[in-house]
Amino acid sequence: VSGGMRLTTKLNSGSVVSFFAPVGQASTVLGGSQLFVQGQRATLARMPDAGIFWFVEKPVAMVGEQGVPGREAFVAEKPALDFLASVPFAERSRAIVNVMQSWSAGRHRLADGAPPGAVRIKPAARWPFLNFGQNQRYFVENVSTAFDKPGEWYWNADEILYHPKPTEAGALTAVLPMLDKLLEVRGQPDKNQWVSNLRFKGIVFKHTRSLTPPEGFMDMQAAVAIGAAIEVDGARNVRFEAVEVSQTGGYGIWLRKAVRDSAVLGSVFTDLGAGAVKVGLASQLPSDLQGTGNNLVLGNKITDTGKLYPGAVGVWVGQSFDNEVSYNTIANTSYSAISVGWTWGYGEARSGRNKIVGNLLFNIGQGTLDDMGAIYHLGMAPGTVITNNLIREVRGFKGYGPGAWGIYLDEGSADVLVQNNVVVGTDSGGFHLHYGRANTVANNLFAGGDLTELLVTRSDPLLTKLQYRDNLLIPASANVFSGFATAPDVLFVGNSVSASLAGKAVNLSPCGKGCSTSGAKLTTGTGLRAVVLTGANLLFAQTVDLVVAQAGVVPADRLISLGLPGASMPVVGMDVSTARPLLAVAPVKDFLVDFSLVANGARPLELNYQPKDNLAAIRVLQAGDIPGGACLLFDDGPAFVNRYDPHAYARTSYDTGFVTGTFSMRFDAQSAFYYEWRDDAKPYLTGPSLRISANGVQTHDRMLTKLLPGKWYAFEVSAALGKSAGFWGLSITDSLGKKQVFSNLLTKSNNWSQLKWLGLISDAQVKSQACVGNIRLSLKK
Repeated sequence: VSGGMRLTTKLNSGSVVSFFAPVGQASTVLGGSQLFVQGQRATLARMPDAGIFWFVEKPVAMVGEQGVPGREAFVAEKPALDFLASVPFAERSRAIVNVMQSWSAGRHRLADGAPPGAVRIKPAARWPFLNFGQNQRYFVENVSTAFDKPGEWYWNADEILYHPKPTEAGALTAVLPMLDKLLEVRGQPDKNQWVSNLRFKGIVFKHTRSLTPPEGFMDMQAAVAIGAAIEVDGARNVRFEAVEVSQTGGYGIWLRKAVRDSAVLGSVFTDLGAGAVKVGLASQLPSDLQGTGNNLVLGNKITDTGKLYPGAVGVWVGQSFDNEVSYNTIANTSYSAISVGWTWGYGEARSGRNKIVGNLLFNIGQGTLDDMGAIYHLGMAPGTVITNNLIREVRGFKGYGPGAWGIYLDEGSADVLVQNNVVVGTDSGGFHLHYGRANTVANNLFAGGDLTELLVTRSDPLLTKLQYRDNLLIPASANVFSGFATAPDVLFVGNSVSASLAGKAVNLSPCGKGCSTSGAKLTTGTGLRAVVLTGANLLFAQTVDLVVAQAGVVPADRLISLGLPGASMPVVGMDVSTARPLLAVAPVKDFLVDFSLVANGARPLELNYQPKDNLAAIRVLQAGDIPGGACLLFDDGPAFVNRYDPHAYARTSYDTGFVTGTFSMRFDAQSAFYYEWRDDAKPYLTGPSLRISANGVQTHDRMLTKLLPGKWYAFEVSAALGKSAGFWGLSITDSLGKKQVFSNLLTKSNNWSQLKWLGLISDAQVKSQACVGNIRLSLKK
């Protein structure tokens, strides 16, 4: 069953093939459709080319902008500006500006009224540009001026053009999707009329499209608003068995509204515009007895998601109860593999008793987005179980966002059991709790987290009650436990931590008597199941071996109970056997606070401010005697609730290399000002830290020199990052050019190694003023 039409070749010159285009398809042309050539997804003409991105330089506030400023326009790199200037006027309305956020992406349109040197989009982004770091990516597609590389295609007024790849000689087969959906099953549960007892078996569903509307599209999270090739409403006991859904514009199958006792079994999903399977709705009352629930997603093979909507997930379960997602293999995703629950914070549980069991999850994220988990859970969920899953290689885009974890319980997750899982190889750690209550994490193996293994970013003192027991941790970082992972928020019992980390002592102090050291070691290879544990407790090692062997394999008794002989399960040669290279790497990029377009009394948008709306507390001051003509004035006083207010900060993305930070400063006799570099651990680790006052310039452990209030000084701070971190240097130059140099200064925290946060903090709590200008960070790899 195909939603596409086969195109007829009009002309083949060798370098460009033209196909006859359907007539009267203006909306499709405008929307940026999909094309499949020789059975492969072609790249809609884009600039820069696939795998390459432009990066936002800085946000720009627009007059009349609604809400938080800096969401409609941004300063663009010169190559981007030159390219956009080359787009024919008649094509500007069809251009799609893909803007990558932290955990989602938007498909925007070009808007009029962009300031010089800037790009303006519609709709406005959900967050200000550079809100999550300094490396925010974007690209432009669906215009003729981007049609320049093999594998790309473009639809002009009369024909569809395609640049063949070097391997594509001779006649080509091309399919253009023309339908958004292939199958709809619709009952009327409000009239007690249900579609029941249907089975779809052995059918291949292919070729759907998803068009970007003229006003653009902005994803909230998980591409939850995107439809599916197959949608089911008002149904009971509907089964999709050993089907294939591939080459879609959106999701594959959606068991949507009022669907119960139904299943997706032993099926193949690949090359998906969004994700594979959605179950339920983003909003469903638990009192709705006919609401979606008690469904099964079992034994499926899912790979290559997020081709159009990178924030989509492999399997999404919304506000729904009693579902099971088990023994699936999910690989090569652009974001999380499995996402369950859809309620932020505490309150009435709208999801629960869901089972996430025995799944094999591999190559999750692939460096595409961030703030993700291979298994992601959100909200109150009594009775939910996450168990016996094998998770390998969870990698986010490190330049823009907070991290990538194996199992991630997000805001308000409560009453969840996380047990007997094996998590190996993550950016940020095996397990992350971003506040929640009464969760249990037991008998899991967490190994190879680059930053930590347990992170609790927010807690409810005396209420969090996270039980963390009988887990084995084999960390890649000395900082094994991060955040509020201390009593009374976390109860540690019977955990073991491998102390074989080369070069640095493992910090077990947060765990207290709840942890002991272990001689366990883990050996891994590139294959899906190449995980070998040695030196561990025998019973624990047996559990790990069983999880590794059985994840993604449906037990024989389950096949029999479902009436599925083993032969009916799919055999598919998916390319999931080895970890793939990350799709994008953050560039070596300077961070600069640019005062040139900021009015006197306003604020540069490159920084975040506390208090947020008090312009008098932090504002730009322009004067002829200021180096560079302008500085950021911190107007402190006793009225601020927090001593460390007012303060400003920037999120940055430096983790290796040698970084240099410069700033100029003038302070008065009452000032107490901090310039500080931190990482993004919880609690954070601090590297270089300066306290500047009339008493002198101090580091955390020594006084360096005296400076005169009311005079301008130029500061330069430099430090190595990564494995070479530990010492830093400082130079201070007065207005006459006299320089003082200090070297081999100790970082404030011994294990600090990354610059993720630059802080400018007025800590006086008395009437005082300090002004800071020429703020810049530069990195050399």
